[in-house]
Amino acid sequence: MEREFSFRTRRKSLNEAADRELDLVVIGGGITGAGIAWDAASRGMDTAVLERRDFAHATSSKTSKMIHGGLRYLRNLQVSMVRESLRERHLLLTNASELVSWLPIVIPVYSLWNSMKFRLGLSLYDVLAREPERQHRSLSEEEVRTAFPSLTEESLRGGLQYWDGLMDDSRLCLAVMVSAALHGALVANYAEVTDFITSNGRLSGVRVRDGIGGEELTVRARRIVNATGPWTERLHERDVSPIPLRLRPNRGAHLIFSKERLPVTSALAIPLPEGRLLFVIPWKERVVLGTTESRFAGDLDCVAAQAGEVDFLLGLAGKFFPKAELERKDILASFAGVRPLVDSGKASLSRVSREHKIVVSAPGLVSVAGGKFTTFRRMAEVVVDRIAKEFQKEGRRFGPCRTGELRLDGVLPPSPSTIPSAGEIRQSVQRAMTMTLSDLLVRRAKTALLAEGQGWGEAEESSRILAAELGWNEAERLKQLSEYRRELSECFKRGAIL
Repeated sequence: MEREFSFRTRRKSLNEAADRELDLVVIGGGITGAGIAWDAASRGMDTAVLERRDFAHATSSKTSKMIHGGLRYLRNLQVSMVRESLRERHLLLTNASELVSWLPIVIPVYSLWNSMKFRLGLSLYDVLAREPERQHRSLSEEEVRTAFPSLTEESLRGGLQYWDGLMDDSRLCLAVMVSAALHGALVANYAEVTDFITSNGRLSGVRVRDGIGGEELTVRARRIVNATGPWTERLHERDVSPIPLRLRPNRGAHLIFSKERLPVTSALAIPLPEGRLLFVIPWKERVVLGTTESRFAGDLDCVAAQAGEVDFLLGLAGKFFPKAELERKDILASFAGVRPLVDSGKASLSRVSREHKIVVSAPGLVSVAGGKFTTFRRMAEVVVDRIAKEFQKEGRRFGPCRTGELRLDGVLPPSPSTIPSAGEIRQSVQRAMTMTLSDLLVRRAKTALLAEGQGWGEAEESSRILAAELGWNEAERLKQLSEYRRELSECFKRGAIL
């Protein structure tokens, strides 16, 4: 029987959350918050997770689309982090095979030094991964030329092929959130935490604004987790307590092209002089090229690829794919995300650690920052273990983490088409808590990223179907249409408007 996960589920979750004292409230509906809610609920904790916008609205839907061990982190001698990431990669490939698949990646070799360096690194990567059927291998110059005819041939010496994972980031986040609900978590998007409640010198709940209905409600909880990613420090301003960590958020931009304009048969990881890698990734019949790495400053609510980042990536595309002759007009869409890294004092952004940090800044409040998408499950396990130990001191016992054994396959309806049909839209409303036109066309169907013209014209019909399902009047339908088109022009710019 199909389980409903709709606007009715959302309303019921908010009503129930306001009716009793919960064990745990998780603030933030990205992959970190979803993972914590999933872990806590599966152990039996009475849990709610509240997201001010849509699930995976920000960082968790603006990744390089990879589940990976972090090959380049071996350069920084972060062996334990790479080992942990590879272990989590294995679990996701096993337990979420509908959402994460094996991705062959080729490193083109242009110098003897790069050949030696990457052979050594990949040999260690293989040992840490313990995947005997997915060992790296050498490719001849001819094999690389045949597989990537538009790749520059100048100084090409051959290549090295290794394996990582390919994912649909926002859909994986949604699957984790639905799984949390299946284990009893109360889940709501468009539910903004506006303030904290204090009782007897400790935080005891949150005030919440319903972004759909407009109501204000109070949610009481024994423990609160701040899993808001780049917003971590901003949320702490509301509890008037200093947070004992400092974020160093950095931004990464990506461009999307058609396979006709950038033909590749598998992913590429092209070494750059500064020690980073340029990834070229086939994804859903398109090609994602990225990423940049620069210090972030600006509006977190609409992070977009900047002109300089677009020029930089196009310049690299021209250098490594001269035959493709890519121009701005070829960009189907662009996007940028902010990585909420913890400041480690390193001068270079590429050397800032991707490890997570958990802190208690006020009694009753736990904050988690940093980390990688790939290790969300393990990060959640550490957070919930810590909370479970606190509950144990109060005489309440919860079991160990179960999420390493739980499958994520089968919890979502089939992925909608890039231009979703009426039936797919209704299914998305009923089983994927789609509340807005942008929810549907940006994160559920990926129309904004994958469709020619980003569904600018087709959005009209989609908005009419959503209006019928969600009870919008004409004014609300037009508002939703305007908001989606604004988001396209500001946050997901295509070549015509970059």
